[in-house]
Amino acid sequence: MLKTARTAAAALVAAAATIPMAAPAQALELDEIPILGSLFAHELPLPGYGDMVVDNAREQIFISGGPTSQGIVVTDFSGHVEKTIEGQPGATGLVLSDDGATLYAALSAGDAISAIDTESLSEKARFGTGAQSCPTHLARTAGNVWFGYGCGSSWEGRIGKLDTAGQPPAVELDVQGGTPFQQAPLLASGTGDAGPVLAGQPDTSLALLKRYGASGDELTPGAESGAAGSNLTDLAVSPDGATVFTAAGSRDAVDAFSSGDLAARDLRERSASAGGGTVAGRRVPGHRDRRVDRGPGADLPGGWCQAGQGGRRAR
Repeated sequence: MLKTARTAAAALVAAAATIPMAAPAQALELDEIPILGSLFAHELPLPGYGDMVVDNAREQIFISGGPTSQGIVVTDFSGHVEKTIEGQPGATGLVLSDDGATLYAALSAGDAISAIDTESLSEKARFGTGAQSCPTHLARTAGNVWFGYGCGSSWEGRIGKLDTAGQPPAVELDVQGGTPFQQAPLLASGTGDAGPVLAGQPDTSLALLKRYGASGDELTPGAESGAAGSNLTDLAVSPDGATVFTAAGSRDAVDAFSSGDLAARDLRERSASAGGGTVAGRRVPGHRDRRVDRGPGADLPGGWCQAGQGGRRAR
């Protein structure tokens, strides 16, 4: 069991790197941020942490437990568990549909992507991705849900597509072009229909970061880079699609890159330190962001969830 929501809450703060704010950068404790402080006191019935998304319209948070889990936990904005959606083997990557009516979950132990009604909190469809495919990470552009898949770590990682607009919805595999991935790649996308979609190779040295355009129903290969460091653990794309943020085991901070050519974005030195170096502010020109520093004994395996005004709006 995930003893508290500190893991998920810290993950949400880490992703605040994409939150535009007007105030000067300043250090914050996790429990000073709306929603997150109230999460600390609540246990989550999960074996670990997989992913998290926020449904603003219904004021609920979906949290998955990773490859060994069997369900998706739903909490309200106070951190109270409303329901555990059972029968979701290996639920890891999560993404909401454009209208927020459907939550898609990558079932890495079920070789499928499930579609969950965000009103009834029940599964309404399941789309097989093939035997021994292990879909793990998700991103969405327009009506396409892109998924990073691959069960092993012997260059078996690929990208697939679930066309949710099709009648019926259809799955297509091996759409990543000629780029090899050692294992299921991390995926992230902006909110625009054309993406971009960013793919990252986790747990390697150096970690590959690859850009794809997503105009129409195809991925168009673009720039790639190893500048994100080694042992990539997470990535996110800003809502406008202009900036990609990465977190890697070889770095003690979140890095930012242009999503076009993957050139490094200028990040100012951290301005403050709080709680023994737990959270500090950094700045991307034109945006205010938060940084989570992994202090001694910290349990921060990763996870990104973009939030907006007051921390109550997220992708």
